[in-house]
Amino acid sequence: MYVQYRDQYEESLETTPGGDTQLLTYREFYRDQRDTFAWYFIILYAVNILDAYVDASLFDFDVGGDLSGAAHGPPAPGASLTLRVRF
Repeated sequence: MYVQYRDQYEESLETTPGGDTQLLTYREFYRDQRDTFAWYFIILYAVNILDAYVDASLFDFDVGGDLSGAAHGPPAPGASLTLRVRF
């Protein structure tokens, strides 16, 4: 649509001084939409690369039978945080 309105606006410049402002408005709208969707595509592509990198990094992640989250062996000394939720 941008190319069509661009061409129509350029033709209107030949016949009317200053051109048709409505065609100029349409041309600008579709150009902005094109640019916005190009940015969306670039962002989506970058997120896809990041997702692939994280997936490849976690390929060898061991998900064994013990999923309790407790550390193996006695707890190490230091500060701890406990969260209890009661209903």
